[in-house]
Amino acid sequence: MDAAEFQRDFLKRVGSGKLFGQLFDFLPDLYFFLKDRDGLFVSSNEAFMQLLGVSAEDAIIGKTDFDFFNDNVAAQYVHEDQQVIQKDEPEKDKIWLVPSRSGLLDWYVCTKIPVRSSQGHVMGVAGVMRDSRQAGSVLEPYVEMTDVIEHMMRHYGERVEIARLAELAHLSVSQFERNFKKLFGVPPKKYLTLLRVRAACRDLKCSNKKILAVGLEHGFYDHSHFTREFTRIVGVSPGAYRDRQLSKDRP
Repeated sequence: MDAAEFQRDFLKRVGSGKLFGQLFDFLPDLYFFLKDRDGLFVSSNEAFMQLLGVSAEDAIIGKTDFDFFNDNVAAQYVHEDQQVIQKDEPEKDKIWLVPSRSGLLDWYVCTKIPVRSSQGHVMGVAGVMRDSRQAGSVLEPYVEMTDVIEHMMRHYGERVEIARLAELAHLSVSQFERNFKKLFGVPPKKYLTLLRVRAACRDLKCSNKKILAVGLEHGFYDHSHFTREFTRIVGVSPGAYRDRQLSKDRP
């Protein structure tokens, strides 16, 4: 028996992946979602709907993360989705803060995979999440950083002192910087810059604000500072990024 042929034949006769998606409704400790290439929700399980505060799947289909989360949080999710799609590779056990319906932040372990068409083209991304109560010791070091990340996400447009972040983590500055980089892969200052750039991307795409105004609003000192950091991370200048996004929206 040819294993690949057997598998293709069976799945063809099943006719729909919806059947397998329903399996996640019996796993309340797992949150399942499916999005297309543009970040529009296609499907989810009951637990994920409850997390978003909706009672029916129709309430999320065709919407994006920006319809349910603040811009900075949503921008991080979208950025990771695009990494999975562009690289055509899974992202395993990534750690994210997700707001609950009450607005409180909780840590989740998330794994995402590219979803391909029958022709092999990447059509979107599917993911599952586990919250800190199920993930246990894996998330313990991150939970200790909850107040730090929440402070950064609320005040990224202002001057953020590393000493204040270390105080929130109950660590010395040197311990804090060392632990933060170990957990998130970048120093706290660079993480803060990433938050600012992602928020700026959203404003450049969705508002008519002047480029300097966007930079100042999101914590950059002046036009040259904004342009330099934005270009280093995104690969193009803020002006070029806005032009590129506008050209995508034109029919």
